[in-house]
Amino acid sequence: MTIVRTAAAALAGLAAALTAASAAQAQSSLTVDWSKPEIRSFVDDKARGVAPTALAQEQDRLGKLKLPVLGFARPPAQLTRSLGVSAAAAPKSKLVMDDDNPVWYHIVERYDGITITVDADLRLQENLPPSAKVYGRVPPPDSTTKISVIDGTTEPGMDGAVAEYTVYKFPNIPYRVTIECQKKAIDYCRNPEAITKDSDTLKVISARPPQ
Repeated sequence: MTIVRTAAAALAGLAAALTAASAAQAQSSLTVDWSKPEIRSFVDDKARGVAPTALAQEQDRLGKLKLPVLGFARPPAQLTRSLGVSAAAAPKSKLVMDDDNPVWYHIVERYDGITITVDADLRLQENLPPSAKVYGRVPPPDSTTKISVIDGTTEPGMDGAVAEYTVYKFPNIPYRVTIECQKKAIDYCRNPEAITKDSDTLKVISARPPQ
């Protein structure tokens, strides 16, 4: 009798632990506001066949993602100008995601001397107790952080440069844009004004609201 009760208690404890783990996992994910006009506009455009067609070969995989996908539907104008051409060739693009758990993605685009990566993740990267107070780390909804630049002036011996900023949308999903410039294209990474202008062309390129 004691053994039966002990086993039952163990199973009950395991069930409680699994329930708590599931709850913790659910709490550690960001929520998407699918009602945002930018998303609704994309869905309408897609229905009419006029939505952006970036990564056309990956549309089926992009459609699995549980968050709106931001990307550059065309080569950004200021980047193109920095390459000294009137029209940049289409970049070599790669989509990285977990098809079994499609809550994050990386889009990598390689130009001549410049690589741009856009990434986003619904999973929170840290678990804090409910009583924890966080100061100055939660950005306002639909905002963009200041562009940070790392080059040889901050990292001695570094030949190129890296620029980075994060856009918070829908309403507070962090979409990080990382720009890596080789030495021949370093001026672009050192030009926050040009990068800011190009950030305006970061658009929704895939979104599948839950039915």
